[in-house]
Amino acid sequence: MAGCPVDHGQGRGPDAEAGVCPVPAESRAREAFVQAAAEAKAKEEEAAAAAGQAASGGAREGKVELDERNYMPKTAEQKAWPGQRFPLSTNRVESVIPKGEFSPDHQKHSRESSSWMYPSEQQFFNAMKRKGWKPREEDMRIVLAIHNHVNDKAWSEVSKYESMHPECDCPKLVRFMGKPKNLSPKATVRSWFGYAKPFDRHDWIVDRCGTEVRYVIDFYQGAQTSNPGEVVSMYLDARPALDSWGSVVDRARMQFREVFKAPLQALSSATSSSSPSTPSTASGPGASSSAPAAPSAGTQ
Repeated sequence: MAGCPVDHGQGRGPDAEAGVCPVPAESRAREAFVQAAAEAKAKEEEAAAAAGQAASGGAREGKVELDERNYMPKTAEQKAWPGQRFPLSTNRVESVIPKGEFSPDHQKHSRESSSWMYPSEQQFFNAMKRKGWKPREEDMRIVLAIHNHVNDKAWSEVSKYESMHPECDCPKLVRFMGKPKNLSPKATVRSWFGYAKPFDRHDWIVDRCGTEVRYVIDFYQGAQTSNPGEVVSMYLDARPALDSWGSVVDRARMQFREVFKAPLQALSSATSSSSPSTPSTASGPGASSSAPAAPSAGTQ
């Protein structure tokens, strides 16, 4: 896959809005997205066992040479796949994910851009074909939109942790790698207690104004429902890897924030609503304007 910050092999259509999934009712395509990732994981495990280590000069995916720095294709191939039934879009969409100074070859058309570029429908289709999947040309626009939306969401989750570091107001994604064969320690422990394993995993390296921080992102399929028309959901578990004490502290701070967020908001709302009012504000226009302001402040 070319140009995508995660190794799925899928992307968004030319008319999809950045950061917004335009296909909330497209159940078939989303199921295909999850199934494709699961099949890719199984195929890559089989290939690794059969072929062993890649050549020292660089890994290869089919006949496409990969960049050993991030295991993405070295070239942004846009040619139609042999036997392809109809043309696919070669337009690429800019993500919301800030890019570091290093621009891989597959990002050569976006060197002037400050954000990563997602692959085109054609690039995504080719990547799936190289991995032995059986994508349908007519599904590529929707599957691509889902893929891009998921990655924009992943950056949003990473940004929550980065927001705890006001000393750096411009964190950037500098490199990334898909690791579908490697369960994270957290996912491994969860599986011991009967929880489902993620269908994919990625490691993102973020530049925090000169300090590199590794994030682990596990992708889980959401709960199944009996309604055949309901969209299959996905859940992202993004957190800094436990590579340093700083990351340990960040995860503890985030856990504290999530656990006590609702009680603290309720306390803040109750305290604001119980504050004594002077006769002038109780009977004047200020009473009606300040009354609804307290709950809204507590929910921000």
